[in-house]
Amino acid sequence: MIQLKDLKGNVLAIVDPKKEDLNISAIIAKMNALKGAVQAKKQLDKAGTFVPMPNCSTS
Repeated sequence: MIQLKDLKGNVLAIVDPKKEDLNISAIIAKMNALKGAVQAKKQLDKAGTFVPMPNCSTS
């Protein structure tokens, strides 16, 4: 299993990759999804309330 943590050591995600998850396109898609989630969290923290975000690209 792989744990993704922020700079403070908080666990952001736990990944239990399968063989098909270890190809480059799957890794890029997961990284793009995580990037979108981080951007949404930053907006939420900044606004203090829910802010709709446009869909993130996974390609």
